[in-house]
Amino acid sequence: MACARFTLAMALVGALSGQPMHSQAIRPRAAKISTAGASASSASSPRPGLRVPILGLVDSGPTKPELRPILGFARFPSLGPPLPLPTGTSHVFLAPSQDYALTICDGVLGTLPLADGEVGEWSTVAGDIPFPDRVAFSPSGKAAALYSVSRQRVQILEGLPNAVRVLNEFDTAGLPARVTALAVSDDAKLLLTGVSDGESGGVYALSRDGSPALVARAGNPSAIRVLADTRTAAFADGAWNQIVLLEDSSFGRGYRIIASATHGVSHPSDLGFSNDGRRIVVANSGSNTFLSIDLKETNPAAVSCAFTPLRVIRLATTIALTSSDQASLCMLETGTSKVLQVGR
Repeated sequence: MACARFTLAMALVGALSGQPMHSQAIRPRAAKISTAGASASSASSPRPGLRVPILGLVDSGPTKPELRPILGFARFPSLGPPLPLPTGTSHVFLAPSQDYALTICDGVLGTLPLADGEVGEWSTVAGDIPFPDRVAFSPSGKAAALYSVSRQRVQILEGLPNAVRVLNEFDTAGLPARVTALAVSDDAKLLLTGVSDGESGGVYALSRDGSPALVARAGNPSAIRVLADTRTAAFADGAWNQIVLLEDSSFGRGYRIIASATHGVSHPSDLGFSNDGRRIVVANSGSNTFLSIDLKETNPAAVSCAFTPLRVIRLATTIALTSSDQASLCMLETGTSKVLQVGR
């Protein structure tokens, strides 16, 4: 198993010359770009010693083990080449704090530190769900929920990334349908589970003994997010084209539909709170649009995007929307729905 340290500088060799290479939010950093292999006459090649700002990272989801940096500035972003990962890495789940990722390496679950411009040493994580089908992080990444379809269990980890321990496990066999979404709070005391048979379902809060309590009915919960340091949560309903705010998700109080198809919600695939908690950004997989919902206003509207957004990623001062293949991104101002730039 390879657990060598890699630097982002190494990962970004040839980034600008096109050469391929085998709430807490991330702070913008800078990486020194090497010009190895670049043509001396190329006008686009960076000067030796050029430092390119890194706005954040994106992962490619569970089907493709890849981490890519967002390079440049919010108004002129581009996706850099994949970072070098330990040999044998098959799955990557990037924490929202972006200072580590949960990865599966040679069939074993572990943490991979991402700090100070380096990919750190991979280390194993305790637990008996080595191949989670779904991973949901708490807002800061201090806790995570791991779901296994075959075992019909959800395991809660706390103390991430450096003092990891299994806090609790839940049996999902008693849920009325298949699990479609998960969310967990930073204190790991609140676990929300979305279930659906494809047409109808709901969002449930799982108690310590594993018994489910219905929080809200839904068609197909596609994503659930908990607001940092609160019991407030929101979920996207991909079947009923609704965005629902749960103002006390522990007990199912404060159920409120804040956007629907009349506002432009179209098969939402993901959503996320802004860093100040005042806005929710929604990715519409049914159209080339997104919604930026001000929680104090009542008339959100869809905003056009140059591609079909699938993921919502919160960064330090911006929010990134990415496509299904992570080849395109759209940068938004955190406090508005203003599109800063679309990059590739």
